[in-house]
Order: sequence, then C-alpha cells, then structure tokens
Amino acid sequence: HNFILPEAIDDYKITVSKAGYSTEETFTIGDVYGGEIIATPERPFATVLKGFATERSFSIDQLSSFNIEMLEAKADGNIYYVRKSGLDINDGLSLNSAFLTLSKAATVANSGDIVFVGAGVYVETVVLQNSGTALKPIVFIADKNGVYTNDLGSVEIESNNGEAFLINNKDYLEFYGFKSALSTTSAIVINNTSSNIKFEDGAFANSNSSGILIDNASDIEISYSDIYVNDIGIYIKDSSDISLEKNNVYSNVSKGVLIDNGSFVNLSFGAVFNNTGSGITIINGSNNCVVSNGNIYSNLGYGVNITDGASLIDIFDIKIYFSILFC
Repeated sequence: HNFILPEAIDDYKITVSKAGYSTEETFTIGDVYGGEIIATPERPFATVLKGFATERSFSIDQLSSFNIEMLEAKADGNIYYVRKSGLDINDGLSLNSAFLTLSKAATVANSGDIVFVGAGVYVETVVLQNSGTALKPIVFIADKNGVYTNDLGSVEIESNNGEAFLINNKDYLEFYGFKSALSTTSAIVINNTSSNIKFEDGAFANSNSSGILIDNASDIEISYSDIYVNDIGIYIKDSSDISLEKNNVYSNVSKGVLIDNGSFVNLSFGAVFNNTGSGITIINGSNNCVVSNGNIYSNLGYGVNITDGASLIDIFDIKIYFSILFC
C-alpha cells in the first residue's frame, strides 16, 4: 500500500508471544504442520498509518531474530483532501483547497491516488467513478485522528436517497475507517463484477436493506468492522473469493450474514450475535465456505443454518451458545 508513513518510529509497540509453545522442533519456512504453513506471515507486508494500530498474526518457531523495517512510502499519484470546510470547485490538492464532498473526490481520483477525508457528517451517495490497479489501488482514508486533515473526529456518510457507497463494476479500491449511520437502501453496495475491493475499520448501520451487499463480485475483503441495526448485516449473493475477517455483526433485524450461491467465502469473525434471524445462513448451492475463529450467540434463529444444497462447508474453532446449529 502506498500510504505516507510517519517520520518517527519511537511511538510503535511490537509484541511477540508464543502461547502454548512446548517443543523444540524447528521448522523451515514453508514447512507444513497441522495443516498450517509454518514461519510464513499471514501478510508479509503491513502498512501502519500514523495514529492507527495494525495487528498481524503469524507462526514463528525457535525465534533467533525479529527484524522490523520501517519505510516511508509516498503516493504513486496525487493526494486529495476532503473537508467540511472545503469547496468542490477547489482542486483538492491541499488542506486549504480541499473538496467538500467525497463524491467530488471519487470523480477525480485515479490509480495510485490517496484521498484523506476529515471529520464530519457527509450527506451524499458516493458513487465510485474510476478503478485502481493491483499495484496502484485508489485509497480512501477517514482521518479520524486528524493527522492528515487537522479535523479530529469520526467520518460519517449518510444517504437520504440510496447507498452510502456504490461500487459498480470497479476494481482495486480500498476504504479505511468510514462509518455509515443512515442509508435508505444498503450502506455499501459492491456489484456488477467489481473485484479487489477492501473495507477496513468501518461501522455500517441503520440501513433499510443490507449493511453490506456484495452481489456478483469477487475478491472482496471486509475486516475489523461493526455491522449492526440493518435488515441483513452482510448479504453475499452470486459472489466468490470473499474474506470477512474479525467483524462484529449484531442486532440486525433479519439475518446476521446471508451467503446465497456464494463460493470460497471465508468468515472469521469477532462475533455474530443478537440478530433477530439466524446468525449465519448459507444457502442455494453455496460451496467451499469456511466459518472459523469466533463467537456466535443469542441469535433468535439458528446460530449457523446450512441448507438448500449448500456443500463443502467447514466449521471449526467456533463457540455457539444460546443459538442452534442447523445443517
């Protein structure tokens, strides 16, 4: 990722633990133990934004050295700013010439560009106009800590006439830290063959439909986010290669997570709870899905409901309580 990293490194805290380690067996990089690849980080490179915490987990054995290399990266393209004090007639290239709306930034941002958004409530539907590339994604960052925009506070998108974010047939887009507190349809819609879209550290609530709708899309990642008080929390339809990692999905009116004809969906949750329907529903020929490493509880329907021809579903390391597992 091509973020501007802070110049100082003395504010970082690195913690390494080896809970449960009991043998002296040493593995080389790439060896397989217990079905897991040993000594290989889950993500070999991690980008840390100034003012943000980034967690990465990996297996390590017989530690002899642990090297951390800090790099200062710059945007491959332009850096744009959006602030409540801005104007859309501006060029968006500085704090004093910021845009007023994300919609304006979404029309001009191209491959390699970064958009920093200052605190405030933005009443609009953000329709993404351009795609990034694998090496140069377009990145939108909610600057909640005011590090880049000097505007401290949450960044909220509200839509009185549609979605908060609409991503239609677009690729290689990344969003960090945004909150959607109101939308008349779904808060986020990713559809029509969109691919390689990432939302992280968000909160998506109070939509009349789904908190997140992924429809006919692929290679989508939703992580470290709260999805609550929607009709359906996360709705995956006719889509593949979806990663839902360490999200909290709760208090949705219907289902927590619905996978309808989805394939290769990986659900690794913080928690799915207090949904009026089932916590997780996998239906209609969905296949090759994994549900792991989380808590599913106090859903009024089933904890996990697998039916209607769904197959090749793996469930492990899950605690289900005050709910029923139905397969």
